Amino acid sequence: MHNPPACHQLDLHGLSVMAAVSRVEVQLQALQHLAQVHPGGVIFSIIVGKGLHSAANIPRVKPAVLRLLEDVRDVEYRQGRAWQITFGLQPGNDGVIEVYLPSGGPGCMWPLAALC
Repeated sequence: MHNPPACHQLDLHGLSVMAAVSRVEVQLQALQHLAQVHPGGVIFSIIVGKGLHSAANIPRVKPAVLRLLEDVRDVEYRQGRAWQITFGLQPGNDGVIEVYLPSGGPGCMWPLAALC
């Protein structure tokens, strides 16, 4: 029997880059604990926006959050974890990053939004 993932969302609109990254770090730590006990893992949708309100319409939060997620994934790999987070831009909406935190079982397939 397939267990659906738990779904969580965080909206970073209006936050500075530092505040946004800090909120994602805190939420990731909490959701990693939830993923360990939830059989379907966790889907974490991070609304980063498209940078339309940034200077010259160049996104600043999205690249910083993507770097953070890459760092987290790299640390998990170096520590030899059997599972790793996966993430990518939501299909059709590049202002949302979807993160899958597995429960220790097989990973989740993209697109994740269809599961929530």
